[in-house]
Amino acid sequence: MHLDLVVAKQQYDDLKNTMRKKIEIDKQELIHKIRRECKQEKDELVDIQEKLQRDLNASLESQRRLNEKIQGLERKNDKLQTTVHELGETSRHNQQLIAYREVQQKINLQSVEIESLQMTVHDKDTEILETRETTKKDCQQTKLCSIQKDIDMNDELKDRIKQLENELKDQRYTDRNTIYELENCVADLQKNILLQQISIVILDRTIRRNLTSP
Repeated sequence: MHLDLVVAKQQYDDLKNTMRKKIEIDKQELIHKIRRECKQEKDELVDIQEKLQRDLNASLESQRRLNEKIQGLERKNDKLQTTVHELGETSRHNQQLIAYREVQQKINLQSVEIESLQMTVHDKDTEILETRETTKKDCQQTKLCSIQKDIDMNDELKDRIKQLENELKDQRYTDRNTIYELENCVADLQKNILLQQISIVILDRTIRRNLTSP
């Protein structure tokens, strides 16, 4: 029975060590999982930011080209206005009047084109502002999601550790009950052995008495 107690205690110690190792392994696996997912989210966030930056740079380049074109048209318009003014002062013949009308028509057409380009530039400015605002909101939302996910994973880790600790407590309680039952069995066996020894002594005395009696 003493050997059974030793074996039971050894089994209990082995089980306790196994549970501790299992808790540590689960904890490390959850930590590695959180780190991998955080790295993946950060990489995705960097890719999104780089794409948005490329789109923003392309929009700025388009705006710059439009501005250069507008400036060139404005210079041409100024030159045409000067030409119109000179023609208006010096033209006395029909050809000059016709040339004046043609130049004026060109000016009108270019004015319309300039207005159209200015509207395009305005639309591009609005698009750039919206892109910046959208980029800012997307980055903030991505960061908030990443933080919330980290919090959820930490809560999951805490719940898992608590669950394993409760399982270990339940196992300890079960082991204590088993040891208590084994101790009771040992006590009962010792009691039975003592009673048998007493019975043997009584029987031996009875036999001796019968042998010595006449």
